[in-house]
Amino acid sequence: MVEASNWKSIVAGVGRKRLSPISPLFFVFAALTGCHDTSDLAPSAADRPWHPLEQTGLRMPPGSKGFATPASEQTHNKISQSLSRLNQASAEVGTRSALQDDPASEQSVVASGKSLSLSELIDVAERHNPQTKLAWEQARQNALAVGVSEATLAPQITATLLAGGRRTVTAMPNFLTPKGYMAANAAAAFPEIQLSYLLLDFGHTRATIESAKALSIASNFDFTQTHQKLFMDVINAYYNHETSVADYQAAQEAVRNTHLLQVSAESRYAHGEATVVDVTMARSNAAIAVYQQDQKRSAEHSSRYALLQTMGLPPDANLPIASSQGTHLPQRIPGDVSRLMHASLERRPDILSDLYRMDAATATTRAAQKAMLPKLEFNANVQAYIGEQKVYGYTQSAPASRVAQPNGTVAIQLSWPLFQGGLLQNQLKQAQSREQAQRATLDKDVLAAEQQVANARDALETSLSSVHSAAIARDAAQNAFKAASASYAAGVGNLTDATQAQAQLAQATSAYAVSHAQALMNAAALAFATGSLTSIAGIQTFGDNEN
Repeated sequence: MVEASNWKSIVAGVGRKRLSPISPLFFVFAALTGCHDTSDLAPSAADRPWHPLEQTGLRMPPGSKGFATPASEQTHNKISQSLSRLNQASAEVGTRSALQDDPASEQSVVASGKSLSLSELIDVAERHNPQTKLAWEQARQNALAVGVSEATLAPQITATLLAGGRRTVTAMPNFLTPKGYMAANAAAAFPEIQLSYLLLDFGHTRATIESAKALSIASNFDFTQTHQKLFMDVINAYYNHETSVADYQAAQEAVRNTHLLQVSAESRYAHGEATVVDVTMARSNAAIAVYQQDQKRSAEHSSRYALLQTMGLPPDANLPIASSQGTHLPQRIPGDVSRLMHASLERRPDILSDLYRMDAATATTRAAQKAMLPKLEFNANVQAYIGEQKVYGYTQSAPASRVAQPNGTVAIQLSWPLFQGGLLQNQLKQAQSREQAQRATLDKDVLAAEQQVANARDALETSLSSVHSAAIARDAAQNAFKAASASYAAGVGNLTDATQAQAQLAQATSAYAVSHAQALMNAAALAFATGSLTSIAGIQTFGDNEN
């Protein structure tokens, strides 16, 4: 790669030496090697979140509440440490390969016969969901935009070739030419190489490059945010599916329980201990239980299709899904909401993206200001005139004249936009307005993030309490049904009490499954709100099976 500082010495050397025949080729080669690809500024792959490897260098905007001071080295270190840990965790997960060939391909998963845990489902989703590929391509486009803006600082070399022929006829007096006219046939080629090099623009180009770089980093954080949202979508879809499975299992248990009561009623009726009303009611309850079981099975299928869609797979994908039974709930809840909110502002990729977009808007405003200043450019061109011309019509024929001579121009151009009808002034006001709008966007997102953290913590606390209450209610309903059904079978109870106990057991079992899944989803929602849900390894804390 040819650095911009080396071009000055190259141009100076050309001025001191006579141009050789290979000089144009040298300039073309130098121009091609001077162009560089900035796509490496984007994430390296679409199926893994992006984490900066070095310190982000964030400069917090003055007056933004909840942030540390701009010069706080401690804040920068916290950001770097947390992001580096996330990058290490993501790299460790990326090296695991429990399946053959592509571990995320549907065929490999089915062939292995292994049921996929939640983290492995997320891994499949990262590879197959088109949202990650879309966000990755957008990040790559913004990374390439940096190279587009940096190209302005490099010499601009253009090669052109103009070639053609012309015949000209001119009337002449007869005493000069017997034909009364003179004809001239000419053919020529004009190869040319033009060089333009920006010498000085008072920081306009530099500000444009800084804006492009800030937007590139912001889009990388947006890419990570897309992965986090995908994590959360898969988690919600997974536990919704688990809830549907638990509801279906509870419906199956209800079918067995109602059938047991039906058998008891028919047996008692055969021995003259029950009425036909009891038998009819028991059969009706059994039929209703079968109907509800069919409804729960349909809901379980729908939740599975929704999970597969979230993962980017078709609904007929034969993907084995591991159960979340045995998953442990969080043992404690973070008590300091203020600390959680402050930590979330240092980790959330949407807030970090807003900060870099503010940097980009500030740089764009500075570029608009510098656009009103003069610009100094160096221009040069080397042109050759290669051709011949033959004149007809004279008494004596003359040989064709040929020419092959170089031409050249070297100039310094100074341009200063003195008056353009208010164009530059309005562009500056637009840039300033966008900067203020971005500041307002940051404030809005900060408030939303703080509220999301507070709501997620309260929801987790409530759901954990609900799980405890639902477990007690489920155990009590199980004991009540066992006692009521046994009493009815022994002839000392009635069918109404047994039926009511069975209905309460089905309801309590479903309520416990829903509350347990909701608690796990709320735990993941709190991790998402605080910006901690950034790697597959981090899912282990929020509901992945230890097995």
